[in-house]
Amino acid sequence: AALAAGATPIMLGISNKRMPSIAKGAKGIKPVLVPLPHAWRALEDVRVALIVKDPQRAIKNKLLAQEVSLTNVKVIGIDKLKKKYVPYEAKRRLRAAHDVFFVDDRVLPMLPRLLGSDFFKANKLPMPVDVTKSDLRALLERCVGGAILRPTRGTCASFCVGHSGQKPGVVAENISVAAEAAVKRLAGHWSNVQSVHVRAPNTVS
Repeated sequence: AALAAGATPIMLGISNKRMPSIAKGAKGIKPVLVPLPHAWRALEDVRVALIVKDPQRAIKNKLLAQEVSLTNVKVIGIDKLKKKYVPYEAKRRLRAAHDVFFVDDRVLPMLPRLLGSDFFKANKLPMPVDVTKSDLRALLERCVGGAILRPTRGTCASFCVGHSGQKPGVVAENISVAAEAAVKRLAGHWSNVQSVHVRAPNTVS
């Protein structure tokens, strides 16, 4: 599934009654994937950056063997990230050049210091993936097409579950799956839910 021309992303928002407890360390910043029954975008339709443990060439070769374009998926070794993307402007360009970021889960704890706070503010903190999986292409496709839950310090979380070019029934199925998965992560589950709402990025719920 691709994000059709002119289509608008559809966001699911969940407000809970109690402030969440703040997890410490990597767990407190780690985005979580919720696979959706219907992908809302396709790998070839987004600009992906994949930050990996060196040597990066091994991951590039793996992607090429699985017919993934390295123009579409930019692979960045951790050493290159340390050397090339130190100045603020370089980090800003990196952030602006890609729609979604993934990271080799073995180097996730290093990223907050290397990327800086702006990646947090822009909701672009990379999602960890296991790059040792045999079918890396399928893994990236599942991540790109799924819902990404990001840790929040407030009582409201919002994430994309579809787009206006999809059929209403398709979006409804995605909403149901994503809502159940998100609520399971709340203390108290549904008893802690204040409201569930659907909106576009710049509309009221």
